[in-house]
Amino acid sequence: MLTVEQLTKKYRSKVVLEDIDLQFSNETGIYGLLGRNGVGKTTLLKMISNQSVHYQGRITYDGQSVHENPALEGKIFCAMNFGFKDDFFLQNKLKTILQVMPIAYPTFDVDYAKRLLEDFGLRLKDKYRKLSSGNKTLVLNILALASGCPVTLFDEPTNGLDSVNREKFFKELMANYAKKPRLFILSTHLIQEVQNYLTDVVILKDKQVLLNEPLEDIQEKSYQIIGGETLSDKNVLSTEQLGNQSIQYVFDRLSEEDFEEIQQAGGSVSMMDLQTLFNRLMEGE
Repeated sequence: MLTVEQLTKKYRSKVVLEDIDLQFSNETGIYGLLGRNGVGKTTLLKMISNQSVHYQGRITYDGQSVHENPALEGKIFCAMNFGFKDDFFLQNKLKTILQVMPIAYPTFDVDYAKRLLEDFGLRLKDKYRKLSSGNKTLVLNILALASGCPVTLFDEPTNGLDSVNREKFFKELMANYAKKPRLFILSTHLIQEVQNYLTDVVILKDKQVLLNEPLEDIQEKSYQIIGGETLSDKNVLSTEQLGNQSIQYVFDRLSEEDFEEIQQAGGSVSMMDLQTLFNRLMEGE
């Protein structure tokens, strides 16, 4: 299990994350790491993958510190300009990068990576530095999928990708996960696009972990209520006026009696999607 304990990260005098505790309690799953720009999503991924080591607190995988056990680096893969120095990527062809990957990541599947490069229209002779930003993203995503690491991290995995390649990536992600279930963590701001693929959701806000729950549990208490009476005994995130009717955004469980009372008062209930929930939770920042 991947665990973050009492973690604080500062950049000089600016506190990015403050005394957070976070458990990725499922050894397999697809976690969405969500939050507004600058909230610390990328920073957290860098610390989990041991690319950033100057912080207070402790990050462990299977009870071992990721900072104190270099052997864990071969089990945690982060799809950003990681591990190898930037100049290694900039100066080499994709063929060379694939040849080196199994040294750092013993579970890396070179043949699978080659197939994905071909599927996405990339050539082994291409130099990484000459690729477009979208194709650089694709290369990092492919390396992550092929890594086979039990913890695989993606930082904004659709940056620069067109709609066709975004769809292809998510299909490949799900096929990869079905074949070899493991822990995927995706940091993204394209919530509507990823919500159908997630098993769990982590939301960061104000230097803290605001939410860490299975998506199924979140969906069971995310509602939009149009009309009816104000729900004073429920967690109403916000209320909007739509003509002569109000819309209540509720993040709470509703009983059968609650549904009946809402309908009797002339109200209607619909599910609130993850993007809308996220927007309501971020209000007030």
